[in-house]
Amino acid sequence: MSASHPHPNMAFDDIVAPLEALPEFADAVPILQGFSTEIRDHLMMLMEATRQQCGLLGQTSSVVMLRSDVGISYVCFRERPSDLAADLKVHAIMDKHKHRAANWLGLATFLGSPQIVNNACFNSTLWRPNARLDALALNWFRREKPSRNQPCWCESGQKFKRCHGRPR
Repeated sequence: MSASHPHPNMAFDDIVAPLEALPEFADAVPILQGFSTEIRDHLMMLMEATRQQCGLLGQTSSVVMLRSDVGISYVCFRERPSDLAADLKVHAIMDKHKHRAANWLGLATFLGSPQIVNNACFNSTLWRPNARLDALALNWFRREKPSRNQPCWCESGQKFKRCHGRPR
């Protein structure tokens, strides 16, 4: 269970609790548990506003929260992607690279889900300059797709057309 906090935010605790049991979040959980009440409340407010924006605009919406120890991407997809984990990972990789962060937590849901978070990923790999990712991140944030024969931005090793460029 989450470490007790002087002013608990139950919704925040509901997000952190399932992560505690997963080894891939062993480094992320202490960072999250160290957030002040104000940071917890602010993150939850950003997440709810992103869900509302997704519903109002009818399109995928995302928000980034940066701190000195971690960056967080929250994505609300317009509809449930066929592979929520892979699509979230792409968002998180691009955000981590753009902001040159040491630690990055990705959180995602989709419009109509009763849960505020349906999937999560964490990356604590040391940030290193990468010209290929620079170009991909630039295109990603401009919302331009790579050409069909370029390597996919998710670093799968496949061409874009055989990976995230495939019709769903």
